This record gives sequence, structure tokens and C-alpha cells, in this order.
Amino acid sequence: MKKPALILTLILITSGFIACSLSPESAFFSKFSIHRLVEKNATPNGLDCEGHGNDQGGGIHAGGGGIGSFVFPPSKEYRSIKSDSFFCKLKSNALEHFDEAGLIVALRQDVERAIDQSGAKVIESGNPDSASFYLTYSIDNSLGRVEISGKRIRSDYYSVRADLDERSKGATK
Repeated sequence: MKKPALILTLILITSGFIACSLSPESAFFSKFSIHRLVEKNATPNGLDCEGHGNDQGGGIHAGGGGIGSFVFPPSKEYRSIKSDSFFCKLKSNALEHFDEAGLIVALRQDVERAIDQSGAKVIESGNPDSASFYLTYSIDNSLGRVEISGKRIRSDYYSVRADLDERSKGATK
């Protein structure tokens, strides 16, 4: 009786590893990090995301909850959603004249470059306001959308949020 239970357990564990390794999301979606993007563009745009005596850095990261689909046996249809946010202190010389537009433009350029480098193609874009943008992309049989927005918190912090939504072209919205 112990041997069949062990075999069944091994089969279930192996199936789980296989299903996880067959993640349908694009490389862009899987690797996306607003934390890295903000840190890359922080200094020239007046943000201080450096550590202040800790190993974690000065920026504060709020990780993204995500909804992904798991279907067994694996299906070609999927929808995955994740959110990510990060905020940093404004440098003292940027409190009055923070270059929010410059930061948003730099983030947009980096996101467009990351989409292009992943093999995807931007098919729609827009700027709902001066502190946000969105890009819709297509790759193989998938459609995705990334929305990035920034806002000042109190007078001395700035927060950037990213929302990503990716699905197979056959999946419902």
C-alpha cells in the first residue's frame, strides 16, 4: 500500500514541476520589475533610492500580487495579471522642482526597449496624463498591456506603480 502512495506522490510532484516550467507568460511579463526600472532612472531624475544603513536600499517595494491560470493538462489559453510598486525619497534639491515628466519619459523608453528586446511588438500606446502611460504589446499568440503611473506622496516621496495584464489571444478579456 505504501508503494502506490509513494508513486502517486512522485507523479503529482513531477506534474507540478512540469506545469510550472511551462509558464505561458512572455519573457517581458516574467522578468518585469518596476523596482529595477525606477532605480535605474532615479538619480538623474531627483530620486534617492539608495540604502540608508540597510541592505534593502532606501526605496520601498510593494510586491505584486498576481493572478495566473493553472490548467492541467496545460492549455494554450491563459491570463496573467500582476502589480508592482516602488517608491523613493525625493532628493532635497528636487523637492521644489522634481522632474516627474523626465522620469515618466525615461521609464517609458526603458519599457518600450524591454518589450522590443523580448521579441514583442508595441501595437498601441498612450499617455492618459503627464504622470502615466500605457503600452499594449503582442508576441506570438499573446496580447499584453503594461500601465505605469507615478504620484507624489506627501511632499518628499514619489511612488511608481505598474500593472501588467497578459493573455493568450483566444482568452476572454
